[in-house]
Amino acid sequence: MKESMWRVDPDGDFRFVDNTDKDQLVLLELDPVDDLVRVLRSQFAGQTVTGQDVKKYVQDETGFIDKHATVALRSLEESGGIEVAERKLSGARRRKRSFPDDAVITFS
Repeated sequence: MKESMWRVDPDGDFRFVDNTDKDQLVLLELDPVDDLVRVLRSQFAGQTVTGQDVKKYVQDETGFIDKHATVALRSLEESGGIEVAERKLSGARRRKRSFPDDAVITFS
């Protein structure tokens, strides 16, 4: 459903309300990256997690989609909000600006 909503209106000029959670963030804003960056910083502050952990959280617990997670992680890496290990859990080198499932990400 989230993928479809973003395809229909890539500007994010729509809202979703979950009546079961009055404190829920608005599903989609005009620029979702800033909001998702804040959410990820709050959720994972001080933790070391994998790319898969972040993607699963974004998919299951937020209104955002995988491509938003990638852009938010790139923004966090560029601003120094996260450190991503040069080597993935598999031992292979990580390609810059990518966040595969086995990437090791440390949130500050």
